[in-house]
Amino acid sequence: MFRQHSHTTIPQGAAPAWPRLAAKRPRPVTPGAVRYRLAVALLLLGTLAFAGCNDLSTVTVAPPSASGVETATTQLAITHTAYLPQEEIERIWADPTFQKQFIGSYGINAEIEPRVTPEEVAVLEEVRPLMAKDLAQAGAKLEKAMKEIEKVTATNCSAILDFTLGSIRFQQDKMDEALAHYDHAVKKFPSFRRAWRNLGLIYARNSKFDESIKAFTKMIELGGGDAYSYGLLGFAYAAKQDYQAAEVAYRNALLLQPENTEWRLGLTRCVYRQKKYEDTATLLEGLLERFPDKVDFWLLQANTYLSMKQPLKAAENLEIVDRMDKATADSLHMLGDIYVGENLADLAAGAYCRAITKDAQHLADLPPTPQPTTQSTTQASVSSASQPASQPAMLAASPSTSLPAAGSESTITPAFARSLRAAELLASRGATPQARLVVDHLRKAWGLSLADLERRKLLKLEARLSMAGEGSTVDAAAVLEELIKLDPLDGEALMLLGQHYSRQNQPDRAMLCYERAAGIESFEVNAKLRHAQVLVGLRRYSDALPLLRRAQEVKPREDVARYLEQVERAARADAGVKAAKAEAEAKAAKTRTPTSQATTQP
Repeated sequence: MFRQHSHTTIPQGAAPAWPRLAAKRPRPVTPGAVRYRLAVALLLLGTLAFAGCNDLSTVTVAPPSASGVETATTQLAITHTAYLPQEEIERIWADPTFQKQFIGSYGINAEIEPRVTPEEVAVLEEVRPLMAKDLAQAGAKLEKAMKEIEKVTATNCSAILDFTLGSIRFQQDKMDEALAHYDHAVKKFPSFRRAWRNLGLIYARNSKFDESIKAFTKMIELGGGDAYSYGLLGFAYAAKQDYQAAEVAYRNALLLQPENTEWRLGLTRCVYRQKKYEDTATLLEGLLERFPDKVDFWLLQANTYLSMKQPLKAAENLEIVDRMDKATADSLHMLGDIYVGENLADLAAGAYCRAITKDAQHLADLPPTPQPTTQSTTQASVSSASQPASQPAMLAASPSTSLPAAGSESTITPAFARSLRAAELLASRGATPQARLVVDHLRKAWGLSLADLERRKLLKLEARLSMAGEGSTVDAAAVLEELIKLDPLDGEALMLLGQHYSRQNQPDRAMLCYERAAGIESFEVNAKLRHAQVLVGLRRYSDALPLLRRAQEVKPREDVARYLEQVERAARADAGVKAAKAEAEAKAAKTRTPTSQATTQP
């Protein structure tokens, strides 16, 4: 059926693409040569369409997960068209200008393209119409023809046929088969540039980044290199955390496709990972000019400004995101932290309150938790009914502030813990009114959804703020006493209550609280230090020394060591004063004794 032909066959009249052969033997263009060139042009059009030299099928590559600050990560999606639609192929081929350009300029470059025999051209002419109609039939027919050619000629068929069959399998989304055919093509013809390119694309899609890098670099060594190849090469390097090489690849991709957002964003990530923050900020400025509604870009630039030690610029970006109504609880907490660091307590409190609202809304959107049983509800009603009418104002503020039962198992949600930390941060900076505002908003937003342990934490913070500010310390003490009754091992409540009694000049009650707190291992050191301070205030230096020494033994601290030395000196001085006083009293007693005896004699 097929005649054996050498792969070096060049039809008469073909216009060579290299000057050396053209100078040797110029030949006239014959009708047969025109027909041959048209066939080869059809072949190239089919293989270019399927290989993706102009366009490729949709290839979506998920980027590698990365740790560190990266509040804005966008999935990399490289989108092409797998093949030109049938109507567009027919329109292009019917264009006379296109045909003249192909016939007048085509020549086989043996350095990068495998040659084909007339029999193989005939097969491709027969298969080409099926490529736009029935891929399965085209693939089956081509595979059968390849086997017959190899059987008749006793040699391997051209790598072009393997490449074309691989492209058909690629279009059918049979990636393993396509990969095998492309691999056969490069083994037969190692300088087959387009086959290396498609191997790189498939490897990148399958997250085989080492193989993808090898394929793309081989294609570039052979003189190829388009924007998508450079871009995917950059992505592969970035996946392996070789950000310097990825940066170079992305820059080459941008050179060829300056309007491609994915390459610019990939370059931005690479320079950010290399801590080139100024370059990152500049690249993001360009992206934000083109896409001002992209929240991820604003957030990434905010993180970049924070890394550049420019927190107020970061705050501007976060405020813009908030004005766009796209702020999250994370971004608002970050904004509040920035304002705290800049001593802008009012702005910080506002940001924290908005973050708490976001968290509460998210909590409300979650599926409802199972409701308590009727028996538990009845017990709770009886318990609330049996409470005395004169309870502290802090407890009577709302139904949600009722004290939880001791021993109930509950955990603190991350959102609540973060909001509580925000209030504590403000309180530590001396912004007690703003901290109280955050606490009030937290109670109002979360309401009855607070777990038992969360409610207890909130009550203790309210008591601490009340004692630190101008609130009612009596109410705070009452809350703390109720908490201790419910849980006698609540070390934090015991410490707070001891501080309250110390300020109220009730040292005995304060020392009792500290003694109880010292029995709890995690509070032992602080409790003994507080207890010793109360004793020092009473000038009982000798009694304070064992407590300070024990605290220093458990957890050595320089400030405690200095304080211990001072108390020791005070104790020695006090002991000296007491000894001198005792000696003086003894002498006075001796002088009084003879006088009294003489007075009693007759």
